[in-house]
Amino acid sequence: MKTTEQRIKQINNMSCVFVIIEIIAIIATLIGVLGKFMSLLIFGGSMIVVCLVAIILINKPLNKLKMQNEMELEQKATEKKNQFWANGEWIFPCKKFYELCEEKGVTNLESSYARQKANQIAKNILSKHTIPAEYHSIYVSDALIEEYFAKGKKIIEDKKLKEQKKQEEYNTVPHRGTPNDNQKQSIAMAKKLVKEHGTDKRRAMLIDSRNTLNKEIKKKEEVVKAMRELGVILSTSAYQEKPKDWALLGGIASGVAGAGAGMAVALDTMAENERIEVRNAQNRAAVTKISADIYSSSFDVEVSIEDMKEAEKILDKEIKLLDEKLVLKDVSAGELKKALKVTSKSIVKTDTNILEITLTVRNSYTPDVPDSVRITTDGMLIADVYLEGVTVGKAFLPLPLYGIECKTSEKIVGYCEHYMNKGGEYSIRINDYKLWAMEL
Repeated sequence: MKTTEQRIKQINNMSCVFVIIEIIAIIATLIGVLGKFMSLLIFGGSMIVVCLVAIILINKPLNKLKMQNEMELEQKATEKKNQFWANGEWIFPCKKFYELCEEKGVTNLESSYARQKANQIAKNILSKHTIPAEYHSIYVSDALIEEYFAKGKKIIEDKKLKEQKKQEEYNTVPHRGTPNDNQKQSIAMAKKLVKEHGTDKRRAMLIDSRNTLNKEIKKKEEVVKAMRELGVILSTSAYQEKPKDWALLGGIASGVAGAGAGMAVALDTMAENERIEVRNAQNRAAVTKISADIYSSSFDVEVSIEDMKEAEKILDKEIKLLDEKLVLKDVSAGELKKALKVTSKSIVKTDTNILEITLTVRNSYTPDVPDSVRITTDGMLIADVYLEGVTVGKAFLPLPLYGIECKTSEKIVGYCEHYMNKGGEYSIRINDYKLWAMEL
């Protein structure tokens, strides 16, 4: 009778047998699958070879047929081209022919040399266009050369005439200039002031001046800040050489070459350190001076800022005082216009093609007010600008900030945005006066 241990051992042995059988079965299955796969690969490869051979065998006659067709088409194209040339259907480039003749100094066909040269140029043109020599006689003869020459000359002359006419038209038409920033600002302000009347015109000009001044103040404040920051950075940025360790270097030399060598190295190093200290002091002094100069200059800028701020306060005060200024209602624009006289004028085309107009105007108006009251004529003059009778454009000419005080003269500056391309003398005619009298 088997013991329990023997039974367990028998069971384990049987399990191992079963496992081995299962592994053998799996391997057999894999071999079968691989065998089928290899058979398929061999079969597929054979089919590919058969197909390739078939393609080669079929393509050979097809390629031959294709080459024959291409040759036939090329031959037909050549025959068609030859027939085209033989029929004289090709259009000779007369313009190019005349231009080449001019390049070679042939401006007419009166001399034998000129005719021969023109004939040579014509044949060169034919060769350049790959026209065979046997067809040249169809396109080149004495009569045809004269015809080509005449046609080419007319084409060139017509082109020149057209360009000349176009240039003349361009010269007689006004064109817009390209104003710079200052001119743009002045033109925009003048157009804005056309809509203003009385104290509103002066107020608009004062506010514009104040805003411009305020922008400049802010710019300069940024400059001061940057200068002082730079001064601080420079004051601590002087290049400084590091002194050498004489004890370390001397010790190394002593260990290598003996005590005498060590002492010499130490002394040389100490001397070099003294020279380094001198150079460092010089660098510090130079940088300190630059830093101090920059810092000092920032105070000069700051002083100018203070001056500008004072000017800004004056402008603010002037704006407030406008409420106290009286505009005279019983004085007509016609009366004021009669009292104004242009004593000098200048119209200059600037490098931006903007016309700058400068007038000197005398105001002879006598107001009916007490002697202690100062009266000024203010407003806007609108002028048409001309060049040899052709209208170029308009110019807006605002009177100065405080107008033109009675019995005085002032300069008025304005711009016309258009110009004429041709030269000549510009003129203006003031067609509109927007004027009023008010307290200065």
